[in-house]
Amino acid sequence: MQHFSPRRLPLKKRSDKDKTFACVPFGVWILVLLLLPLPLLARPGHGLTALPARPLAPDFTLTDVDGHTHHLADYRGKVVIINFWATWCPPCRAEMPSMQRAWEKISKEGILMLAINVGQDEEAIFQFTADYPVEFPLLLDQDSQVTGKWPVKGLPTTFILDPLGRIAYRAVGGRNWDDDNLLAPIRALGVHPPKTAPKATTPSQHTASPVNSSQQTVREESLNQASAVRTPQ
Repeated sequence: MQHFSPRRLPLKKRSDKDKTFACVPFGVWILVLLLLPLPLLARPGHGLTALPARPLAPDFTLTDVDGHTHHLADYRGKVVIINFWATWCPPCRAEMPSMQRAWEKISKEGILMLAINVGQDEEAIFQFTADYPVEFPLLLDQDSQVTGKWPVKGLPTTFILDPLGRIAYRAVGGRNWDDDNLLAPIRALGVHPPKTAPKATTPSQHTASPVNSSQQTVREESLNQASAVRTPQ
């Protein structure tokens, strides 16, 4: 009886050309990140970080992709979630579906959500929303002038404003925004709104002390900020 052994195909030796080509995507990606005009990738995190001084949020007037104009001052009296993002940012794309699910919950409770796109045009956003459809407003900050006035350390960065227009919480990096534990302190801002008028302050002058919605202290933001990609000035 004849015995047949499996045929072993010779391994193809990678040429120098193949090795070089394999390295190109990674190298190009790093180069692109370093040359970008804005800061930008923050590591995913958990929970929200409270800003005890609650600085007054910088005002802005921006147009969304549907042509509607949004004045931040017009939303005084409401809790507002403001997210800074870009379509090329992986953690931004990862958290966007959860933001839509969160919007479906909180929109009925009078909480607003605005996503400010940094440095891109309508066409880039339309292509993005074909794969990631959302119903909350997507605002355009094409020249990054508004973004530069906020304490944005990386993308995505999200701010929670209380009804007096002050920054109550900040989140650097992606989150699961439809998590009810994460939404609890945001909802509480509307249930127990502050009664004193804020003093005009500069957000960047204040440091943050972490607070988590599950009543556990979270100390992640400093690590997230340190890992954000910044461009040389």
